[in-house]
Amino acid sequence: MGQLQYTRIYVKQSLLIKVVVLGLIVLFVSPFLIDFILSHSNIFCFVKEYNTSAWIGYFGSIIGGLLTIFGVIITINSQAEFNRKDQEAQNDLNEKNLRSEYFPNLIIEKIDENEFHNRTVGICIDSTNNNDILAFLRIKNIGDNLAKNLQVQCIVGNQDDKGTVYICTGYIVKNDEYYLSIYGDSKMELSNPIQISLYFTYEDSIEHIYQIKVNCQLISTTSHKSEKLTFFLDEFNGLKPKLISKNTIYVNPNRGLNKYDLSKNYSLFEESTKKFYESYLNELLNKIDIIVFEKYRHEYNCGCGSGPRDIKLINDYKCKYLIEKSFFYHGKQVFLYSYVIVVDLKKELVIFKKFKVEQNLNLCNIPHLFIIYVLAHRKYYRINM
Repeated sequence: MGQLQYTRIYVKQSLLIKVVVLGLIVLFVSPFLIDFILSHSNIFCFVKEYNTSAWIGYFGSIIGGLLTIFGVIITINSQAEFNRKDQEAQNDLNEKNLRSEYFPNLIIEKIDENEFHNRTVGICIDSTNNNDILAFLRIKNIGDNLAKNLQVQCIVGNQDDKGTVYICTGYIVKNDEYYLSIYGDSKMELSNPIQISLYFTYEDSIEHIYQIKVNCQLISTTSHKSEKLTFFLDEFNGLKPKLISKNTIYVNPNRGLNKYDLSKNYSLFEESTKKFYESYLNELLNKIDIIVFEKYRHEYNCGCGSGPRDIKLINDYKCKYLIEKSFFYHGKQVFLYSYVIVVDLKKELVIFKKFKVEQNLNLCNIPHLFIIYVLAHRKYYRINM
């Protein structure tokens, strides 16, 4: 609200300055101009000595009218500028509120090897492609909101890009954990520490993109009179992720709130779909995604994204979501499926139905498609209101 009030004060002050400057110019210039016209009747032949006072009144009316017109024009333009800045400030406020409402809280920490779990991907920091494990990192969602499309880029030194690895191409719900193995040659000799930067990038459920930069070091230490490599993470837990891409769809000034946004049960619809996703849909979609994309998941420049294509309010107690998920391979969309979720608050049900593969560029064969359709059968989920 402080930003909105500041915008209003700024526009009012700007309008006042323009009017005052214009008025002063007219007041100081017009007397000299009128005097010049009246005193040179031989040039301005329409001015006679007997009607000088009438011309003075006429010019005064003209000047007053012009000042009024200029004032109206300045007021209209300033009001339009004020409305624009007011809308921008309101959009910025809406955007900040949305980010706060949907912000996913991920932490990243180094763990012991004996804590290793199966949701693990790896990245190699040298050119030897050695399979020695130098460190395990755990990425965990400790917040209530969903994260998705988690990936990591590894930069060794300042310029040596080791590529990007997709850790999770679906949603990450509360308490979900994923693991990253750091590979390299454990017997290499180091005279100086190796600086490693890990860029963890992920999205919230409404397409804001965040990034956490983790600074690491690989150093040579002495243990029991022998040299060994030790992987250190700089202290960073608690550091806020950096927002690198906003979602302007949700704050577009040309997009009015629809019936769904304004429905009296909006929060119940949102809560019901969230419960349904956490209790059933997340596991189902992960199974489908593994069949579709597992063998390409670790390759560079590959991934997927999902979001609602359409949300329709059927009545105050029932709404329908049409959701799609796309898979990309080296920048090209290669697979697309969609499905419908219906929330019925009166019957206390969420229905999953109408699963459909809309695009398949030789990514899945017929047996795989058959398995996917068997998995994606109609499902009824009881809501605990």
